[in-house]
Amino acid sequence: MLIAVGVGAFLYSGGDWSHLSQANVGGACEGVAITTGGLGGFAAAMLGALWAYDGWNNITFLAGEVKNPQRNLPLGLIISMFLVMGLYLLVNIGYYHVLSPTEVAGVSAKLSVAAEVVRRLLGSIALTLMAAAMMTSSFGALHASILATSRVPYAMARDGLFFRGLAKLSPRTHVPIRSLVVLGIWSGVLALSGSYDQLSDAAVFSLTLFYAFVAGSVFIFRRRLPDEPRPYRTWGYPVVPIIYLVVTASLLARIVWDARSAMSSTITLILHGQLLAALRESLQAPPLASLLFIALGLPVYLYLARQSRRAINEE
Repeated sequence: MLIAVGVGAFLYSGGDWSHLSQANVGGACEGVAITTGGLGGFAAAMLGALWAYDGWNNITFLAGEVKNPQRNLPLGLIISMFLVMGLYLLVNIGYYHVLSPTEVAGVSAKLSVAAEVVRRLLGSIALTLMAAAMMTSSFGALHASILATSRVPYAMARDGLFFRGLAKLSPRTHVPIRSLVVLGIWSGVLALSGSYDQLSDAAVFSLTLFYAFVAGSVFIFRRRLPDEPRPYRTWGYPVVPIIYLVVTASLLARIVWDARSAMSSTITLILHGQLLAALRESLQAPPLASLLFIALGLPVYLYLARQSRRAINEE
């Protein structure tokens, strides 16, 4: 679908390459909080791009089920990232070939830029087909994502860092069935808690935060476990991880700064004991919503980690 939309956009006779050098003049940007340039605009654009790219790392959750992971995991990550980068650039440049920046900014929040481009290419009847194709694509992405991420609570439970019951595998399919069910229920709760954009912004912030923790752990493990075998090379160490951490920290700090007003209101409501109102307000500040949920998990993690250490000592 992405290739068809991207190539179709380049073949569109009404397109104009000069759109790529233009700027928005008068477009409403309905439903978009940050429309300026500079660091704020760059951070907002990065937030959307990171959501489009997320899922690149899901194959690592399946490392225990991959043949020859030392070779195939890096290959899978590198090849798939270049594929995603190519598709992302193809469709976005195609959008701007068909639409000017002002027209992009003028697309209603009820529609998408992709849908508007398809309407220009094939007419209004194609919007229904586009919606069906996007829904099918979403189901496929959810299917792959949930099957992969269910391995995380399963592995944590197996290591004694989460509820033991989630370490159970189905005797017939050999998948962590209880972990899948719990993730499904929790996903339903989240789906009812806010709008799609609010959830995606909160998810990107928390995921980016933990990606930074993972990158930082490379330095910790190399110091604590200097003699461990290292089947994967960290290219450009330590320069590349440091650059990544600096860029990520800058992006996260900018996201927090842009949401400072909603965060301040939420904190004020919490201090006055208005917890429900604070929860509603926190949804307007995705960084705060993410940090609140992460904070709720910390006591559970500390308790289970202590129980795990106690069990190991008793053995």
